[in-house]
Amino acid sequence: MRNTAEGKTGSTLPPLLEARDVSFSYPGTRKDALRGLTLSIPAGQKTAICGHNGSGKSTFFLHAIGIHRPAAGALLWKGQPVSYQAGALRRWRQQAGLVFQDPEHQLILNTPYEDITYGLRNAGVSEEEIRLRTRSILASMGLTELADTPIHHLSLGQKKRTALAGVLALEPELLLLDEPTAYLDPASERRLIEELDRIHGSGVTVVMATHDTNLAYAWADRVLVMDGGRCLLEGPAPEVFSRKEELHPLGITPPLLLELWEALPASVRGSAPPPRSTEAFKQLLGTV
Repeated sequence: MRNTAEGKTGSTLPPLLEARDVSFSYPGTRKDALRGLTLSIPAGQKTAICGHNGSGKSTFFLHAIGIHRPAAGALLWKGQPVSYQAGALRRWRQQAGLVFQDPEHQLILNTPYEDITYGLRNAGVSEEEIRLRTRSILASMGLTELADTPIHHLSLGQKKRTALAGVLALEPELLLLDEPTAYLDPASERRLIEELDRIHGSGVTVVMATHDTNLAYAWADRVLVMDGGRCLLEGPAPEVFSRKEELHPLGITPPLLLELWEALPASVRGSAPPPRSTEAFKQLLGTV
């Protein structure tokens, strides 16, 4: 079920990021956080990684930006083994950016403006370019009016957008988000998803780890399911979530919209593909 990207000339391109038989355990523990993990992240797609706490999602993300190194196996970037030398690692962290679940773990300075400029300055960007990029990303994320507001005065949604802005200012090719909608109210969640769609539309490959199968089904082109430090299922979202016999032992509930669709008589569903949004569901029902 693994996907590859097709180049304009028809040649097959390697995945943007790939884990090959990666194993890793945290110091002082005997249990592997990753256990022979093999998965790929194709360029240009929206990918959701599902799995419960302890499945290895966050640990994989920390490997994906070089904070952890595999005890066995390898990570590949565009088909080439990742280098952990200081200069190469710094360049890699500009190409692959991670937004943590809790923005408090990521925001370290007093205001959104200061926090974004700090990350750019650490990356060696010139002061003139820092000013241009910071103003641009604040505007695109709807944060201009909050640029000089103390971080502790921001709402959770505003803090998450600020953390996201700090990563996007580095202009990464790959954006990783760990439970990006956790604890957000519905309005803030909708705004964040709209931002992610806009970012993806600009050419950035976006990957999110989430417990929310409804979100993963509606948003992702592709879904990976992790459990026990391994990737057990991988493929298009409707295909993966239709495999209930394999999801049930993992404690993963299929998306409600898909269950409602499959509960309809076959004569009603016809040959239409499963709808991915409530709007599409209503439209399909209106045509039968």
